[in-house]
Amino acid sequence: MVAKPERSQSDQRVQLDLNSPAFLRSWFVLEKDEKVRVLNALERLNQLTWSQEYGDPGLKWEAIAHSPVPLPPGISSVYCLRITQARRAVACRESRFMRLLWMSPDHDSTYQQSRK
Repeated sequence: MVAKPERSQSDQRVQLDLNSPAFLRSWFVLEKDEKVRVLNALERLNQLTWSQEYGDPGLKWEAIAHSPVPLPPGISSVYCLRITQARRAVACRESRFMRLLWMSPDHDSTYQQSRK
């Protein structure tokens, strides 16, 4: 049997981690239609490789200077991405996992400094 060659990390599919309590709280309080839009975005993200995710003009993955939520231990870089037309999410990358940490109640709150 021939072993498959290792795929580079950018060619691996994005694996979603939705276990952040702050992300789940921000999702569960949405109206039904908006919840469905978030779910559709997550399903789409789950189909992408990391290189596709980075290059997708609709997602607008970009580094932000300050996280609006506390970061997990060992994480120093945080990013935002468009989840729906009205909402952006804060996420970090750990290996092949995209850990969704929080979802903004509006577009601008993603870019504010950490909440106290």
